[in-house]
Amino acid sequence: MEIELSRCLPVFNEFLDTVRKLVAITKNILLQMNGLFNSKYPVYDTSFKKITYHSIFDNLGEMLTSLYIIDLIINENTAFSEYWVQYNQMFAKVKSNMDNYNMTSKMLRRLQKFCGKLYNSIMNGKLFEEYLEGLKEAIRADL
Repeated sequence: MEIELSRCLPVFNEFLDTVRKLVAITKNILLQMNGLFNSKYPVYDTSFKKITYHSIFDNLGEMLTSLYIIDLIINENTAFSEYWVQYNQMFAKVKSNMDNYNMTSKMLRRLQKFCGKLYNSIMNGKLFEEYLEGLKEAIRADL
């Protein structure tokens, strides 16, 4: 089981990078839409008042739906949490006998740190909530 989960770590890493990119893209879209649809600016009345952007908001909705579905999958499948607990217990075994696992303490710390980030962002089943919180923080930082 630990080996199977270890093989999934690169996929989880790529997924985590994708989520970070989604936050950046969404922030950019929302800031641009705020600039385009803000009635305070004269450009709005002359150029964008009568234009609708359904495809942009449809794609944004699909992205958010996908994140929510991932949360549902993780929350409803207890095997994820059980395997994750077992995988984290493996760190104690490795720490007690690093030579057998061909690991250094630095490598183990990096792996534990990565697994902590992975759990806090994806495996805890709160990806959608944390995505929205990250988006709020990113937009507040720019305003």
